[in-house]
Formats: sequence, structure tokens, C-alpha cells
Amino acid sequence: MQKILSRFLFACASGLAFLSMPASAVVFGSDAVTVTRYYIYAEINGDVIFWYSPATAIPGCDGGWISGTQAGTKSMVATLIAAKASSAPMTIFLNTESLWSGSGSRFCKVDAMGLS
Repeated sequence: MQKILSRFLFACASGLAFLSMPASAVVFGSDAVTVTRYYIYAEINGDVIFWYSPATAIPGCDGGWISGTQAGTKSMVATLIAAKASSAPMTIFLNTESLWSGSGSRFCKVDAMGLS
């Protein structure tokens, strides 16, 4: 029952995220991925970048980026840390047109995420 409720809440949150996105955003969702590593940058607004496996889960993205200033940052970082610590699969939705400027790699901005 709790798993069904969790999936329902994630679907609702994902739907709200899609409704609040600008029309030009290109967002792709993944099948279940596992977080392989992450970095949190104290000097760059608390931004977080992370890698996942399989690395090809979302074409055009080398990993995900959570802005330290976006709404929901604390919840998303907590979800990311829990996923990494437990090796739990998660689903992510990344905006392929909003890239992290701190690297030459393509870290796409996270619009929604949740444990699978």
C-alpha cells in the first residue's frame, strides 16, 4: 500500500513539475537508474552534480544537476543521498536544455526524481 501511495505522490509531483515548466523545455524521463557518485559544491550555490548507471539512460546528458537555489533542493538532495547509500533504483526527469555551467560535461537540470 505504501509503495502504491509513494508512486502516486511521485506521479502527482512529476505532473506538477511538467505543468510549471516553460514551453521550450525538453525533459526526458529515465527508466530506473542507480546513482554512482555525486558532488556537492559549497562555493557554487550548493549545486549538486551526479552520475548514474546506465550512463546512457537519458541521451544528451552526462549526469544530473540540482541547483542549490531551486525549489525542492533539500528534498531532491535527500532523495539522491538515500538512493546512493542504499543502491536503490530511482527515476529521474532531466531538462536537456538547462545545463550546469560549472563543467564542460553535460549535466542536465533535474526537474523531478524519486525512488523507483
